[in-house]
Amino acid sequence: RAAALLLSATAILPALADYSSTVLSQGPVCYWRLNETNLPGPPQVVATNWGALGVSGNGMYTNGVVKGASGALAVDPGDTAAAFPGITGKNRVRIPYLPEWNLNGPFSVEFWAKPSQTEGMASAAASTTYTNYTWAGWAVYQGNAQQGTGNGWRFRLSRNESNLGVRSVHLDVNLDTNAWYHVVGIFDGTNLSLYVNGGLADSTPLDGTYRPVTDTTAPMTFGSLSDGASSYGWFPYNGLLDEPAFYTNALSPARVLAHYQAGTNVSP
Repeated sequence: RAAALLLSATAILPALADYSSTVLSQGPVCYWRLNETNLPGPPQVVATNWGALGVSGNGMYTNGVVKGASGALAVDPGDTAAAFPGITGKNRVRIPYLPEWNLNGPFSVEFWAKPSQTEGMASAAASTTYTNYTWAGWAVYQGNAQQGTGNGWRFRLSRNESNLGVRSVHLDVNLDTNAWYHVVGIFDGTNLSLYVNGGLADSTPLDGTYRPVTDTTAPMTFGSLSDGASSYGWFPYNGLLDEPAFYTNALSPARVLAHYQAGTNVSP
């Protein structure tokens, strides 16, 4: 009887899920493991998209990005990440424009980051342009609300109501350069929210309509600001990035927490 009870209890336990399976179960249009082992250089190395868009969402590592750094996932000791030297805006992963990540409606952008500096603001991820004094798109920065240091995280969206109108959510915190941070920016169609390490850090109404990027030459980038905003500065990121993903829906608080737990727990 004891054996039967044990079998019954075991049968109802949920199966353990690794991090990549947890992410893919949410249907991201793009998901880059950044676990390629060959070094960037001519010809450029592809950052493979595991998401629904397949090869059309592949990115390219550009000069100076180093592969094979120790990754963020506690459950996977073989996980590797990409190291960004933060020297110029050319040290990045560049994904050519697609309308799927330049939507009017809800979306989520997610990644793990281990910064190597906290002195200045840097752009960890972006799909944005700055033309004719008009902002468009979104960006996730490493930096505080006052933009004076790199201590914190900031998620910014552009608004149609004003050429330079934006809304931002922030977390000001002294970052540990020896620690990984799970960062998620979410727009649900009304509010923008920033989650760090599984918890809600800040949320605010957009108070208007979102202005996505429409310039088809402007890519999504990880490791610097996008090409279309370079006149404003590249804000190159110095540190490690791992497991970035983009979704055409707003992840729920429970899903964000589940992703953080899947990445940090040895038995998620």
